[in-house]
Amino acid sequence: MKIIADHNGRKLTNSNLKASDFYTLSKKLYFFLLAVLLPLANPSLPGNTILVDFINLAFVFLFAILFCIKKTPLGFPLLGPFLVIFLGSLIALFNSQALITSVFTIAQDLYLFMFFLLLYNLIDHRDDLKLLIALWIMVGVFEAILAVLNTYGHFSVGTSKVSEVEDFTRARATFGNSDAAASYLGVLFFLVFQPYFALKTFWRAVLGVIIFIGMQETKSMSALLGFTVGGFVVFFLYWLYAEGIKKLQLTISALLVVLCIFVIIIPKLMQAENFLDRMPRSANTRMEIWTAGYKSITEHPLGIGPGAFKKIGQGPFNNEGKRAELHSDYISHLVERGPLGFIGLLMLYGALVLLIVKQLGEANTNLEFLWASGLLGMMSFIVVDALNHEGMHYRHVWFAFALIAIQSKLMKCQDKITD
Repeated sequence: MKIIADHNGRKLTNSNLKASDFYTLSKKLYFFLLAVLLPLANPSLPGNTILVDFINLAFVFLFAILFCIKKTPLGFPLLGPFLVIFLGSLIALFNSQALITSVFTIAQDLYLFMFFLLLYNLIDHRDDLKLLIALWIMVGVFEAILAVLNTYGHFSVGTSKVSEVEDFTRARATFGNSDAAASYLGVLFFLVFQPYFALKTFWRAVLGVIIFIGMQETKSMSALLGFTVGGFVVFFLYWLYAEGIKKLQLTISALLVVLCIFVIIIPKLMQAENFLDRMPRSANTRMEIWTAGYKSITEHPLGIGPGAFKKIGQGPFNNEGKRAELHSDYISHLVERGPLGFIGLLMLYGALVLLIVKQLGEANTNLEFLWASGLLGMMSFIVVDALNHEGMHYRHVWFAFALIAIQSKLMKCQDKITD
């Protein structure tokens, strides 16, 4: 009987080669559908779902069966922090005056964590990661170009979930709102630092510029701040790591980028409609919302229930006459899920940062270090953007978490990246 081995060294015989081929083909199909459908917020389906959610559920059942057949050992990273958030959510649930909304929000949490675990356990070789990242970059660049066309071509894809009146000054590509599109493109930018398929520095720069322009057209000030912090983190870490002439080249490049920012980008932002002029109104609204959140904490220190603030909170109404969300992951976890929910969120962020720091310390090549720096830049973007938006319910944020955990797993398996 002919015997060969898979990526992990497990022996495969003729009797199970067909099953293995089906498993590999299923993964590739899932990666393609995930990359293409995740940004597609239209059509909006019942329960705030989109097409990719049904694809996820279908493949979860498929891969669960295949995992059982293959007797694949499963990993559960971030389970501790997630359980702390979950426990805080359950405690707050008993105090919720919007029980249906809170139960639905907890179900959404479970679904997103399941999505994270699915990706983590599916990807067991860097060829898998190479394919998934390549698909995401291709689709993401298309999203960035579409965001530019949204603004300058004055058209939109579907109907916004946030406003009944289309705002063509803020691009949203195929997403339901501009802030979600900005978050997606901000996360995507840091995938340009991936080392899994060869790209010359020039083409990495071209992709990065296209993605940045698309993000900028969303007019999200929070995303721009997160991008700035994340970009600085990547540059500073790699500058410290570099030696000799490379450090000098990085310094010159940084000076040119700063010059470009002050000469081209900042003047353009100053003149942009509905951007900086929106800041006073946005800041005042945030203060009203967060003040109402503080009042809620003093009255209900254990939380009012996940997702309940937009139903029963005392914050201001938005343009459609609905209660505004808390617009901050930190504040929403504290107000809605109580101290345990807030601590769990910090634990989750901290666990992810520690994974990346460990990757930085274990990097043996320039490519490994640059990729780990890019992951830390991506995490910095998410942490900063979370100050002004509730991004923990974004599917692409959990995709980013999965990338960090997967890279840590691959390094443990000695699946190294060579220069």
